[in-house]
Amino acid sequence: LGRCASARSARGMSFADREIFKSVQQSRAFTVGSHIASRITPRTVIPVALPIVHDGQFRGMCGVGLSLRGMVDQLASPQSAGPAGVALVDRDGAPLGGDPRAVAALPVPSRLAGAIASRQSSFAEYAQNGATYEYAIRPLASGSLFAIGAVAVDRSFTALLLEWWEFGLILVAGGILLAALSLGTE
Repeated sequence: LGRCASARSARGMSFADREIFKSVQQSRAFTVGSHIASRITPRTVIPVALPIVHDGQFRGMCGVGLSLRGMVDQLASPQSAGPAGVALVDRDGAPLGGDPRAVAALPVPSRLAGAIASRQSSFAEYAQNGATYEYAIRPLASGSLFAIGAVAVDRSFTALLLEWWEFGLILVAGGILLAALSLGTE
């Protein structure tokens, strides 16, 4: 039986016929399902669920439907813009949502589709905006939707010097801290 704290109409509703229920029942593990039409709201959702197991027996599941519209709105928010961004794409590499600057930071769809098909979790490539980016791919809805994270790759001498300078400062500060600790213990 389904119980929902956010919608009274879900009380007593059965989800046993849903694919997510059968997957959780068989795997007895956290499961992310394929996007489906919600029975509770007029939206498309990605169901995620955990099994409820008592004394080794499967007793049901605790699930949530994540709104695709909400995910797209979150990805399109201004905080995803900048040197790093996130976009939502389908299996063919076609962008479905996200900040317009993050979408421009994606490689051509055929390159993304190839990376998705070969199950690459990360790669570096030139984006459609001409800059070089490091990409991370994470599947969302049973392999039909993917979140693509893009971080600009700056290989200039100045950027490398700045990175090593920060690392050097951390080492120096650590050395000073260790020296102060050793003097304090004596």
